[in-house]
Amino acid sequence: MMRRGFTIVELLIVIVVIAILAAITIVAYNGIQNQAKVAALTSELSQAAKAVETYKAKNTAAMYPTALSQVEGLNTSGYDYFYNQRQNTYCIERANGTLRYSMNAGSSPREGRCMLNGLVAWLPLNGSLEEAVAGVGVSPSGAVSVTQGANGKQDGAYQIGASGMLTLATANLPSSLSSFSISVWARGVSGTSGDYSYVVYRGAGSSIGSSIYWLGILPNGNYSLAVNGQYNAGNTNVAGSSTTWRHLVLTYDGSRQYMYVDGTLRGEVAIGSISNATTSNSLTVGAGPGNYRSFSGTVDDVRVYSRALSATEVTNTYTEGAF
Repeated sequence: MMRRGFTIVELLIVIVVIAILAAITIVAYNGIQNQAKVAALTSELSQAAKAVETYKAKNTAAMYPTALSQVEGLNTSGYDYFYNQRQNTYCIERANGTLRYSMNAGSSPREGRCMLNGLVAWLPLNGSLEEAVAGVGVSPSGAVSVTQGANGKQDGAYQIGASGMLTLATANLPSSLSSFSISVWARGVSGTSGDYSYVVYRGAGSSIGSSIYWLGILPNGNYSLAVNGQYNAGNTNVAGSSTTWRHLVLTYDGSRQYMYVDGTLRGEVAIGSISNATTSNSLTVGAGPGNYRSFSGTVDDVRVYSRALSATEVTNTYTEGAF
């Protein structure tokens, strides 16, 4: 009696089933492998942070090390360490292949780069108008006063009145505009109802159209985050409020701008290169140069990065809250 062999269709079915099972196995293996990498990264970062905290505890001035090489007994290979002396805070990064995790002082390991990585200007606004990267002064004018911060900290933010603003000198801003990010916590509305207002501004003149970047409020009351004067394209459809804090982040990668509110992407727009680029201007907070189109509200924790933050990093910064 002759045995019937497999038909071509049956063989194809077997091959497809084997391929599917193999793909499932590979995906499962890769998932397990990534989980192992994440576990290793978080463990290594936690151990390094523990060593850094021990260093601070033994330091008579209660300061963190300026470099990991100062930490006794720690193998520093593979770590990136960032330290800000003026705020006495640090962050550690470590990568394994394409995975990169970081850990800030007092926090837990998380995916993404350090908040201090690429930070070129920082106004914590915790009762002081000193910029926290280079230590230059921030010039106040008009109605500016200390108030409670976005994180509930007393004297942790600045109230901006109808004629108030803060100005950071040009010297502390990056000259390269190929990519950057701006982050600020804001609570308020336009200083003049139905008009534009400026939360953070840098530009060649005072108009929004001449801006390199502008974070502000449109006449309809919505926050807009825009590069190269493209203020209508930056509409987030999230309204400003005198009672609700919002975390606003604008990132630019050299060709596209991304607008985030409270860690959520509200839009992205193709911009191309920045034609308004100039290095001969300052950054203003709460109004444009000359107290132009003021913001009426409170601002906290203003940051300027020389790189485009990833979506994960923006979410992390929002979750972490104002400094």
